[in-house]
Amino acid sequence: MQFEPRRIVVTRNADLTIRFLDVSAQLLIPTPPSLFTSAFPRTLPLLSIDVSALAGFPEIATHFPSGFAGQTQINDVQLAIQSLEVGFVLNGGEVLVYRMADRQGVAARQLSDKRLVSLEHVPVTDGLRFKPYFLVKAEGPVTAFAMSDVGKHPSHTFNLSLTYSC
Repeated sequence: MQFEPRRIVVTRNADLTIRFLDVSAQLLIPTPPSLFTSAFPRTLPLLSIDVSALAGFPEIATHFPSGFAGQTQINDVQLAIQSLEVGFVLNGGEVLVYRMADRQGVAARQLSDKRLVSLEHVPVTDGLRFKPYFLVKAEGPVTAFAMSDVGKHPSHTFNLSLTYSC
């Protein structure tokens, strides 16, 4: 059992957080001399994402006129395992992408595609590993959403597929 691959559960919560839990079989193996001492499932708080923390930023406020935290819900969450990017769809049709990054203080920049809003400059609480990357503006309700690790870019691997209903 100790050689089983690690298993991670990603949860989306009503309080606009995304949490990660380790549900690996290795947590159930006692290590001598102590008895069963590890929590199961084990929370991974450094991987948490708090979407409501974005509410005070003008880049977000202009795309959520009716109030961000009041009516927003997370409809779907996807994790690209190799690139360590998390994408999620909000109930208004917006898509947010976070990525694993170790840097803070990146300057705001304009992206060439007008449907994309860069969020790399938005700070998060110290110690958290996932940082906002970009927002895909809503074009209607998202009916299908998928992230994959297919494709290459000089700095990372990323591929996002969205389908909107007409």
